[in-house]
Amino acid sequence: MTLHAVQTRLYVYVQTGCPACAEAEPHLAELRRRHPYDLFVVPLYLDRKEWKVGGWTPNATPGYALVVENKLVKKKVGTMTTAELEAWIGPKYLGGSTP
Repeated sequence: MTLHAVQTRLYVYVQTGCPACAEAEPHLAELRRRHPYDLFVVPLYLDRKEWKVGGWTPNATPGYALVVENKLVKKKVGTMTTAELEAWIGPKYLGGSTP
């Protein structure tokens, strides 16, 4: 097996105590489990620091910023299931595989 750097990152904007963020966590955990070599999930806590990815900060949480090869390619706000996350990210960025 050849090891390579993961080029696709999903930045997830969350806040401590946010019910929608807590609802999203199991889906993010499942996404990490299904795609350990295709996707690096990075939580960004807005109550600790104002984060900007590609110049973007969401107006609500959870917010998602998909970065491929250091470029912001997609952004979205709102809770998504694992299947919805996989569909939104797309097989192109998940190594061609979505279970």
